[in-house]
Amino acid sequence: RGERLVARVTAHRINPDNDRHFWPVLAVHDAAGKQLARNTGHDGFDPLLAFTAPADGTYLLSVRDLFA
Repeated sequence: RGERLVARVTAHRINPDNDRHFWPVLAVHDAAGKQLARNTGHDGFDPLLAFTAPADGTYLLSVRDLFA
């Protein structure tokens, strides 16, 4: 509880002309699979997620493509 996680994906900014437009999504889920936080774009298409755990436990950080 109270632990802070900050995650950032740098994909679009390093290859903005990519023909396959990868739109990364960051999300945090609790142990039951419930989504607690999500970000699809902070700097253009690249997400930044700041999350503080509300309780003791296990959390999963995922990175996926919005359109996959």
